[in-house]
Amino acid sequence: MSYLDCSEYRTPDTAYTGVARFFGPDGVDPHEVRVEYLETYFSFADAVVAECARTAAARMRREGILRPGPPVMRVVEAGPAGRLQRVVVQPADYADFAGSCLAMDFPQPALDGGSLREYCRPRYDLDAPHTNPLCPCLGVCALVIGLDAGREFAFVTRRSAGVSSLAGTIGPPVAGVVDWRTDAGDLHALARDQLARELREEVGLDPAETDIRLLGWAIERCRGGKPQLFGAIFTNRAPHQLRASVERLPDHARESSECLFLDLANGTAALADIPDANFELRMNSRLLREWRQVT
Repeated sequence: MSYLDCSEYRTPDTAYTGVARFFGPDGVDPHEVRVEYLETYFSFADAVVAECARTAAARMRREGILRPGPPVMRVVEAGPAGRLQRVVVQPADYADFAGSCLAMDFPQPALDGGSLREYCRPRYDLDAPHTNPLCPCLGVCALVIGLDAGREFAFVTRRSAGVSSLAGTIGPPVAGVVDWRTDAGDLHALARDQLARELREEVGLDPAETDIRLLGWAIERCRGGKPQLFGAIFTNRAPHQLRASVERLPDHARESSECLFLDLANGTAALADIPDANFELRMNSRLLREWRQVT
């Protein structure tokens, strides 16, 4: 069963909008982006969206791709577009996020076989969090850049069949949704801490032994207007060490089925052209390439 059709969102220009870069002369400083917390737990205001999300989430549970998890961080408001100054968030159930944003193209009985994407397009602007009726939760992802005998390489992974989104595609090895918390006063602290958690959980590396750089923010169109933070994580580990680190993870913690290591002797542009690269990888590699051009 297909929950997402990303065929029209293959390139960074079609997959993302509202891009804010954290580098360059016109870049946004994530240290200066305030994070404001609402106590009210998210609930759907549109009854049709609520019914569709419940239906899709129930199907995902039966298929074993939706499991219990902690509350996550829904973005209520962010802006201004391209020039972030504040992000307002509230706690949400991961199932509401998965059943809406990760199931945009699931045939819905309540819509006579139509999809949430078809329902929302004429009614809502999903590119703006404050008008989005879904549960767009903040995500993070990062490429891992390592060294092998002095040669730089990128570590990417193929997502396993058991994940709830982008299964079978190749993307950044560090990726996830931000868990609900209220102790980060700015976007830099929030993003860096979540990337560190994901790095430990999905790759098995100690964040203290790496250099985590934040690259930017964008609104993702394929998955229902989900805001996404991008980064790059630098390590001195060689490919065999990274592979062994992933293989030591418990089976239930692994979200990848294959580790791939790509030589960067000719730069990062080729990352976007590898077969099965998903839009996260394409956008992440573009931001990394642009960051390197100005640093």
